[in-house]
Amino acid sequence: MTLSPPSGGLEGFPTATKGGPLWRLFLARDPSTGSVRPPFWFSSANNDDPVAGGRFGLQEPHGTCYFAESPQGAWLEVFRTTMVALRDLRRRSLCVAIPPQPLMLADLTSRLARGFGITGDIHTCGDFTVSQQWAAALHVEGFGGVVGKIRHDPALEQASVALFGEAGAHSPGGWKWDVRTTKPADDLDLIASMAAWGIRVADIPYDVPTVH
Repeated sequence: MTLSPPSGGLEGFPTATKGGPLWRLFLARDPSTGSVRPPFWFSSANNDDPVAGGRFGLQEPHGTCYFAESPQGAWLEVFRTTMVALRDLRRRSLCVAIPPQPLMLADLTSRLARGFGITGDIHTCGDFTVSQQWAAALHVEGFGGVVGKIRHDPALEQASVALFGEAGAHSPGGWKWDVRTTKPADDLDLIASMAAWGIRVADIPYDVPTVH
């Protein structure tokens, strides 16, 4: 069933408690200035661009910061191809972040969410207009973010966490998180684990298998 915009009250919407760790794969340096980027960024929706701000982007002055519950999920959120150039992986950092207290979030994966109008389309739709409307409604309801599924995992087993806050670069909730940043290009175990999704990393130029 196609996902519809929220049309009723959201009191009693199912919740999930997340204490971390949460993972983000992000560009290590700003492509324009070359300056080192912080691990957290809250992006805002734009009415003129249906994908700006991401699936659960909020309108300015608010924004949304996206995480995954595993490093593999963070990878799938960023790289959309099965062949990843090593140079592109080297441009990114991987952070694992643990909040100082558990997060109480709206659970979009709960069966109980169906009673409020949620369908599986909220995790997979290509046009984010309606999913952003849901994010706005849940934000107004007082939720600090949502738990969802990662679209580019065909099994929909990998979970995402989208946190709400002010637009821009800052620590979620204004709290001091426990954050560790690593270089994913040096993480051979992570790279090997992506083979489960048929994904591999190679230098450019590389040969792409063809079907005759």
